[in-house]
Amino acid sequence: MDPEQVKEIFAVFSDKLPALLNSLTDSIYGKDASAKFGTAVADFYRTLKESGMTDEQAFK
Repeated sequence: MDPEQVKEIFAVFSDKLPALLNSLTDSIYGKDASAKFGTAVADFYRTLKESGMTDEQAFK
């Protein structure tokens, strides 16, 4: 690989990588994803409780 090719590759990375990382971070830690995760956890806990588990068992 010659230096020009390396330069072009790094230019593409520096252009595309920040947006990709931001998108990934938003999908994991974003407001909507967090709300969905919280709802899923609450539903799962409720299901465990309805099946007869104690609070301690369901929490573990």
